Amino acid sequence: METPEKEDAQIRRVKLFGHLPTPIHDNTELREVNLWRAVLDQALNDALLNPETTQDKIAKDKAIHWIKYNHLFETVCTWALLDPKLVRTALLDFIDGRRPLPDFGRISLATSD
Repeated sequence: METPEKEDAQIRRVKLFGHLPTPIHDNTELREVNLWRAVLDQALNDALLNPETTQDKIAKDKAIHWIKYNHLFETVCTWALLDPKLVRTALLDFIDGRRPLPDFGRISLATSD
């Protein structure tokens, strides 16, 4: 059985992108955008894990590698209506401790087409 501290640590999760406004009004498209934003939130949470197990360490390493190098990260950002370069830079700077996360609600993350 998990200790209360462990349970509390698992509950505290970063929800960075899921709450951002979107210009989409169609419910189906909105759900899709929110799905891809949840994928980004999950990647950030995995990258921020304080690994207590080998499984946590693997998840953390995979998340960081995916954010840094995987072209699908860019695809997911695009599907989430976010600028991949801006998001990648901000997340990596935060993960590496170089900068706090920007207030994404106050800056434009929309992809420029």
